[in-house]
Amino acid sequence: MNSPPRSIAAADWGLRPGGPHRGDGTHIPGEPPPPSAAFWMVAFYMALFLVRPWEVLFPWMAEFPIERTFAILTILAVLLGGHFWFQLTGQAMTLLGFLAVVILSATLGLDVEKSAYELYRYCTVLIWFWLFGAVIRTPRDLLAMNAWWMFVWFLYMAKAFWEFKVNGRHDWAQGVARMKGIDLTYGDVNEFAGCVTFTLPTFYAVFRARGEFDGWIRKPFVVASAAYLLLAAACVISTNSRSGMAKAIVFFLLASTWGRSAMQKLACLAGSVVLILIIWAVMPETSQNRLRTLWDKGAGNRQAMESASSRFEGLGFQIGCAAVLEFPVTGVGIGNFGTFRKEYYDGEGGEAHNLAGQVLGETGVLGTIAFVAMVSVMLAGGRRIRAASRVDGDRRLVMLSDFSLAYRDTILLLFVSGVAGHNLFFYHWVWMAAFSQCAVRCLEAIQGERSAEMAGAAGLP
Repeated sequence: MNSPPRSIAAADWGLRPGGPHRGDGTHIPGEPPPPSAAFWMVAFYMALFLVRPWEVLFPWMAEFPIERTFAILTILAVLLGGHFWFQLTGQAMTLLGFLAVVILSATLGLDVEKSAYELYRYCTVLIWFWLFGAVIRTPRDLLAMNAWWMFVWFLYMAKAFWEFKVNGRHDWAQGVARMKGIDLTYGDVNEFAGCVTFTLPTFYAVFRARGEFDGWIRKPFVVASAAYLLLAAACVISTNSRSGMAKAIVFFLLASTWGRSAMQKLACLAGSVVLILIIWAVMPETSQNRLRTLWDKGAGNRQAMESASSRFEGLGFQIGCAAVLEFPVTGVGIGNFGTFRKEYYDGEGGEAHNLAGQVLGETGVLGTIAFVAMVSVMLAGGRRIRAASRVDGDRRLVMLSDFSLAYRDTILLLFVSGVAGHNLFFYHWVWMAAFSQCAVRCLEAIQGERSAEMAGAAGLP
């Protein structure tokens, strides 16, 4: 028999003075307090990590080790605040396994110096798995952190769009102006478009959880959500990134699968198609032609067609297969795809522009196995959450189910991006692993709560 739905509104989450309360004002024994100072330290570090103001906005800040210093302070705040957390879960084991292969790949790579830089960058991303796991303890924490991510990214997109429209900050390539991000690490045209689309599933999950916010914030939240969606669409279109526009279309189609019934899914699919057609109708003709080049070779100029051929016709995958045949165990070394291509393949440099080619070529068979295991554990955890939500009507589980769908769809979008992009070391993989792990922990806590309630009802100790 299903348990009765349980609200996780603000009052139920302990946002009233005096600690956690249920909606009727009674205290909830054992419930955690509102997000801690360490939680908000991690949240602010997230903002720094995303915006990276020392790279473009305020170059003078680059003289100071701001990111490293704040990262250390955040780690200390987590440790001193009693938030130390580490469990050798299946997800943690796959991440550690992949890290071990990456270290081997870097050590044995063709150019150790290149690999060392990529290894350092990956380690700075990997720390997020532990930070998120340390401060996200409840569904409330998971919602708050994801909502904060959307808020920070909305500000990022707004500033980037302002720079493009008002200050003319863009790249000119393949005959069109192309908007780019306001950082250097992930601000390249295609990477920025990808980062925008990778937020859309989580944005949708946060939007669906709007009922869990206080009433005074719900109306402005709906308006802000509409603004987010419009701004995201405008940014992707302004990049003139074909892969970005394709991923946006895929997201809208994936979102239609979130319905609880077949009729809901059909209605969502119809709405998604209508929305895609409206966006297509208002897109500039230059952007329409950019997207058309994916199936119509006459729609763009020669540079656009050459770019599409190199990215979408599988050359990166072919080179990756050649690399893994030459260096089968740990590949040519992370960051060394271009080195292998120049020295062993066709004498040209360049990146993989293909996720499968990058994984195979740079990390070999061991890295490919570890990567597949990492992703498989993420997806399996999501399926477990969704199965539990179908049995138990607890609203916390319903929200966790939506977030599991968001993380699943983000992973799928990363794979779609990987058809024409090398995104193996994007932070999104680690963030999805961390958020998925946190969601599974929340599920286990709720199931433990249910077992305790059933034992109490049965008079068991």
